[in-house]
Amino acid sequence: MAEHQESSETALEAITAFQEFGSSFLSVAVEVSSSSTPINIPVELANAQSHLKGLFKRLRVPLKTHPTCLTEDEQVLENALKSCIIVGDDLTLRFARYDEENKNATTTDWTSKAIFDSIWTKADLSDLNVSIARLYTIALTHTHTLCPSAVDQRDKGPLIGAHSKDSLKQSNDNEPNRDVLQPPKIRNDDVLLQKSESRQKPTMANSKNLMFSTVSDPSPKVSGQAKPDYSKEVHGERVTLIEDFILEGLSFASMKDREEEVTKAHKKTFEWIFDEQADETTDQEQTYDSRLFLDWLRGPDEEPVFWVNGKAGSGKSTLMRFIHGHEETLHQLQRWSGQTPLYRAAFFFWASGSAEQRSQVGLLRYLLLQLLEQRRELIPIVFEDLWARCWTASTVERIKMVLAWESQDLIKSLRTFFHSIQGQSKVCLFVDGLDELDGDHQGTIELFRSLTASRPSDVKICISSRPWLVFEESFSQVPTFKLQDLTLTDMQQYIRDAIKSNQITHSLSQDQPKESSAFPLEVVERANGVFLWVTLVMKSILARSQFGDDMAALRDRLQAYPSDIDDLFDHLLFQMQPLASVKEASRVFQLIRAREEVCNFTGDHSAASSTLWDLTLALNGSNESVLNMAVEDMPQEDVLEHCKEVRVRVDDKCAGMLEVHIKACGERLTSAKFSGEMRPNDLRRLVRSKVTYCHRTVRDYVHNSRVWNRILQYTVGSNFEPHICHVRSYVLQLKRPLEETERHRRLDEWWPDIAATMTHARYCGWVLQGPLYDLLNELNRTLSWYWLSRKNDPLDHWARNAFGSYEGRKNLEYHDPFLSLATRFGVAAYIGACFQLGDIVYKGGQPLLSYASEFLVGQRKTIYPLSSPELIDLILENGGDPDVSYVFSGKHEETPWLSALKLARQAHRLGWFKYYDDNENGTIRVARIVNIFLSRGADPNALILADRWDPTASALDILNMVLEKFGSKCIREARDLLIRLGAKSSAELLRT
Repeated sequence: MAEHQESSETALEAITAFQEFGSSFLSVAVEVSSSSTPINIPVELANAQSHLKGLFKRLRVPLKTHPTCLTEDEQVLENALKSCIIVGDDLTLRFARYDEENKNATTTDWTSKAIFDSIWTKADLSDLNVSIARLYTIALTHTHTLCPSAVDQRDKGPLIGAHSKDSLKQSNDNEPNRDVLQPPKIRNDDVLLQKSESRQKPTMANSKNLMFSTVSDPSPKVSGQAKPDYSKEVHGERVTLIEDFILEGLSFASMKDREEEVTKAHKKTFEWIFDEQADETTDQEQTYDSRLFLDWLRGPDEEPVFWVNGKAGSGKSTLMRFIHGHEETLHQLQRWSGQTPLYRAAFFFWASGSAEQRSQVGLLRYLLLQLLEQRRELIPIVFEDLWARCWTASTVERIKMVLAWESQDLIKSLRTFFHSIQGQSKVCLFVDGLDELDGDHQGTIELFRSLTASRPSDVKICISSRPWLVFEESFSQVPTFKLQDLTLTDMQQYIRDAIKSNQITHSLSQDQPKESSAFPLEVVERANGVFLWVTLVMKSILARSQFGDDMAALRDRLQAYPSDIDDLFDHLLFQMQPLASVKEASRVFQLIRAREEVCNFTGDHSAASSTLWDLTLALNGSNESVLNMAVEDMPQEDVLEHCKEVRVRVDDKCAGMLEVHIKACGERLTSAKFSGEMRPNDLRRLVRSKVTYCHRTVRDYVHNSRVWNRILQYTVGSNFEPHICHVRSYVLQLKRPLEETERHRRLDEWWPDIAATMTHARYCGWVLQGPLYDLLNELNRTLSWYWLSRKNDPLDHWARNAFGSYEGRKNLEYHDPFLSLATRFGVAAYIGACFQLGDIVYKGGQPLLSYASEFLVGQRKTIYPLSSPELIDLILENGGDPDVSYVFSGKHEETPWLSALKLARQAHRLGWFKYYDDNENGTIRVARIVNIFLSRGADPNALILADRWDPTASALDILNMVLEKFGSKCIREARDLLIRLGAKSSAELLRT
């Protein structure tokens, strides 16, 4: 163990040294780039190259001899070491290029600077900064992790300086939005900085201003031109249509889910927050001024932000739901607003939910939706540009519009809304779980601050979060309380009611009233303020109660539960259950995570939580039985019986850590959930009910690598594979429909499920290749049964309709569209099985190799994966021809190799390649694919003719263009292979 820690610390030191080198070089480079006077650059670069060579020796030492033995933290460090080497290699190429060009030029300080600027462009330096910022974050985080004296940070959140993932991501625009991270202070004795002490050393923050001086004014601009009249009195229905269009665009499927799924407050709990007469020295652990929150709600001169602060599992979301929906909240806010109109809006973050539920974009969309539904006449002002486009667009054009919401645009719109109602209205916002935002916490806090800064008496914002450092510092001066210190009485109330609800324990409480009355306090004392701990432990205690128990037995049982919440999860899941139950729980958790993984990729976040019916069919049945089924309706009583069985299994085997949430539609369904007399709508809601983690803490626990590896161990050696179970589940849903069967041609109705199923198939890998082959063929056959084919078209097939528009595909041949679709989805195991069984015979049209390389490079959002080197190699190995000619889009001839080269040329033009790209799925992958094509016989002198965007270019020209701009070592190696194969430039080829 000591040896492993030492190797990790050595790796961390090397990463930190490289990060400091990169920060120092970046500071110098930014100063050179922005300098208006000549600088002696060669001296600077000579020192930098010398330093970099020394760092390489430290970076090339692996953490362990066997990489498979790496822990999660060690794997992060190993990947960071590789990133350092990739960035260092690319820097070395630039140094060499600078030396070469500088040597061949008339050397002056000005020419040196011009050469420097041509090699290290502003975009180059920005991407270098992103890479260095990422390494800085890793260094900070793992310095804490590896330090033995570090305190537990579970409730402290990210370390200071460690930026969120969003701040390190690139946007999909041609000119990425690059944020700059402040690194550790540059050492004066750094080898790189052998400069005069009198020269100013720009900080990274200054560098950002030098490189990107874009400052936006949040105030809305008032145009001098008269604006069109958008009043309903004049335009009526047209205005309403556009209002509805924009409001519908702001909405998203999961916007209300989290608030509805949050556990409702138990009766008589949390009422203290509205009780003005409460004794301030009750049995709560800390004194609480019961008027604190009430005074904030109704007070005209109060601080505009209230912070509900509580540790994980203390009940913050339940309290926020209680507050937001309580009539007393509205009553007190109306006292504050008086005769002024009052508008309310709320958002509940959910880290386990869809992208919108955990993002700033989702927050802004739902807040704007709620506010604008109350002030529809402001929509043309808040979305001025969008409204103008919609106003001039035809109905057909508006239907085709795709509203792609960007955070900065939504922030501007929200500020415009608040500016528009200033002095005329009051607004109160409720934001739950800000710590669950997958983004920039500090930036979001500053946004809220900016909304209240100019009008503190008109805006109130109630925010809940864990007590992370970023929140403690930002909210140090606002009214707040620590929830875990104030729920002792609530917990005891919950425990007493739980005891009464169970026949055994209720009888016991009547037989031993004195001992029973003391039991709730004993439970609470072990809970350490975590309400979730109380609910899970009481559920477990009640489930294990037996006739003949006494209070002493309950106390003994209580003492066996660990006080730490993670230890409690271990105890409930792994130690208290028989082996068969743990195996069942393992399967359920794997199925839930597999669905999350797939939906995160496809972007269909509305399906990220498995439905009860998905889970039922994934857990039941066998591959063999599916293959022999005909399509027929499933009786309602069978559906109910299967759902009931799986719900019981989820409740019993998963230790209360998962919940089944039925979509709200009144409370009637809850009481009739497994009645044999359910109405069709009730049945529909039941089978579509979501199976989710009961709390964010549970998800964090399950996703911890230690826990997850332990969960996986319980299915080792079995044939269980969660992704193939999901494939089987969808085939079963088609074979046993809940609605009346209808044969039709509406592919859109099936497409989301098809995309998810094919992605599950890709994630299956090669482990169960035979069953996967059978299931996908059955999926194809079943969908073909549903598909209403055109009798006069022998090639008509449901999968054919997945390839572009009718106009684009009507003249093209699709001899095996399902196989082509599987190739597009990258299902290599299925393609491999087809090759082995002789199912693949090329009959013309676009070949599989072309489909496999269709997504060589790309930043557009798509459900298809990037082209896989392994799949391309598989097809080439089995006779795929890189130079086979086919008609593309019914217009011109193409080959798979030419198509791949065109995609690389397009990516270069659009800026889709990245500088210092250390991502295995980025430039490195593209270079591997180029090498595979060439090693399998692709024409090194392939020539692409000019089009309206790009000039004529050879394969060599394209790689030289990419290499010259991005300086990637892996691209240089591919280019060198081309040269060895005799590749020539387009100019040489055209001459011959």
